[in-house]
Amino acid sequence: LYFIVQYTYKLIYTGPYLRLGP
Repeated sequence: LYFIVQYTYKLIYTGPYLRLGP
């Protein structure tokens, strides 16, 4: 479950950066 929390946190932390990235 840790990887899920880390992934979600990264998603929220990065935000639009993920959309610009690959």
